[in-house]
Formats: sequence, structure tokens, C-alpha cells
Amino acid sequence: MNPGVQLRIQVCVATRLLRITTTVPALAEIRLGIPEKVSSADVDFNVSQRRPVTDELTIQLEKTMPTLLAVNSSPRSKSVSRRLTRHLTEQWKQRNPGGRVIERDLAAEMPAGVSDLWIQGATTPEAQRTPEQRQALKQSDEFIAELMAADVIVIGAPMHNFSIPTALKAWIDQIVRAGKTFNYTDKGPKGLLPADKRVLVIASRGGAYNEGSPADFQVPYLRHMLQFVGLSNLTVVDADKQAFGPEAAEKSVEAAIQKLSQYHEHLAVSA
Repeated sequence: MNPGVQLRIQVCVATRLLRITTTVPALAEIRLGIPEKVSSADVDFNVSQRRPVTDELTIQLEKTMPTLLAVNSSPRSKSVSRRLTRHLTEQWKQRNPGGRVIERDLAAEMPAGVSDLWIQGATTPEAQRTPEQRQALKQSDEFIAELMAADVIVIGAPMHNFSIPTALKAWIDQIVRAGKTFNYTDKGPKGLLPADKRVLVIASRGGAYNEGSPADFQVPYLRHMLQFVGLSNLTVVDADKQAFGPEAAEKSVEAAIQKLSQYHEHLAVSA
């Protein structure tokens, strides 16, 4: 490279974005191997996009490493939802030995609530945000980056008071951002997260709720909010009747495990 040329490269592994600031008039090809803390192997990125570069260019990278995001929200360390998310994660890891698992434990690290600074930052163009606004959005940016990085998303969602845990609601509030995960158009809202991501919600609850039950504010809410941001390829596996006695509870868990195994086989066939 010409010693007089300035080239600065910033890579965000989670979002698969490469940002280049350079005076080079054109970019042909870049190949990067980026070490990951979560794996002994390097992550291989390939960029072969030819287009002029003038000041700053952001290129969407092709990431060959399969990624699973496991989100847990139960405050109980030995909960049914954690048992089932762990089961699916272990199955997925066996099928994807070189894959990456991102584990987000919302109960261990409670997401912050939406604040005045958060709202100011989210409604201010990025280049004009204050350091305080950027800090307020930092967790939201991290959560959204994890969603963008994942090919498969599994969410453990126990029912709390006919709805979802506080931590899971706070996470949803952090990921639903205008301009980042959805936009309003003349035809209504449009989700911006890729629709081809596979989402699995594991819904554990003490009772039994039929489709359309007026007492179920858990599954309908999760379906609506995930689809709102573009995640329409969504499957729900129930582990209900957990308050119906040990025999009924374990039978429901075993049925859920069977469904998870079938879901995982479907993932493998569709990959």
C-alpha cells in the first residue's frame, strides 16, 4: 500500500459490519480472520464487494460461523424454561461444533429501563448524540447486535402473573427501536430484523392455556413484539401444567423436550 494512504478499519464481530475510512478511490477485496474469545478457531470473514470508496463505507460481511443466541429470563436457576433452553442449546452445539453460542442471562444482568436520556438518544441522529445519550443506548446496541449476529434465537420465557418476567419485558423495551429494528412507513410499521432468523420461544407456565385464552398475556405478547421487529419465523413450545402436580408437570416437560428435538431436526434439514 502507498505509505501516503490513510486506512482505518473497524470491525464489529457481533453485527458483522466492517467500517472503513480511507482515501483509497476503490476497494476490491478484503479477507479477514478475526480471533474470537468464545472459540479457539478464527472467524473467517469474506468481502468481495466492489464499489467506490470515498470517505466512509460500511459493508455487510458474510459470516460463515453459525450462531445461536440463548436468552434466559427466569430468576430461578433450576427453572423449567432454563432446563429446556439448555437442552436445545446442547443439541445445537452437537450439530454445530464450530458454532458460536451467545448466552444472555437477563435475570443475572437485569436490563436497564427506558429513561429520558434513552428516548432522547434514540430520537437523535447518531452523529449528533451526546456522550450521555450514547451511554444510555449502549445496552440496547449490544442486545440488537446479538440479535443481528444470531441465526437461531431461543428465548426462555416463564409466565409471571399471566405475562412475562420483568427482565424479559425490559429486554424487549431495549430492542424495539425506531430506525434500528423497525420503521414506520406509509403502509404501517415494518420490522427491520431479517425475517429468515429462526426464533424459538419456550413458554413455561403453571396452568394450561388454549389458543386465544383471555388470560394469556405471555405468548400473544411475545409473538406480536417479535414479529413487530421482523422476526416472523417463530415457533412456540409450551411446557405448561407445572402447577398440576409432579407427574403432570414432568409429563409436560418430556413432551416439550420431544418437540424441541423435532424442531432441532427441522433446523438441521433446513440448514
